[in-house]
Amino acid sequence: MVVFYGRNMRLSKKIKQAILNHANQEKPRECCGFIVSNAYVPCRNISTDDGSFEIDPKDTVKAERLGKIQAIVHS
Repeated sequence: MVVFYGRNMRLSKKIKQAILNHANQEKPRECCGFIVSNAYVPCRNISTDDGSFEIDPKDTVKAERLGKIQAIVHS
């Protein structure tokens, strides 16, 4: 799932592939990340429940330093 902030966005093939790669690496846990400046920024899921996600606050800070967060992504 991708949650966008206030505008329509098309995901490039590169971003889609990065998200899929991250999701496959994290299975069976939820993967999560941000889209920042037309790039996927993978984040650590610190949730203790395999069926949910909680983005590590340190990863949020790192993503914000890269630019405006345009979307939140989770599998």
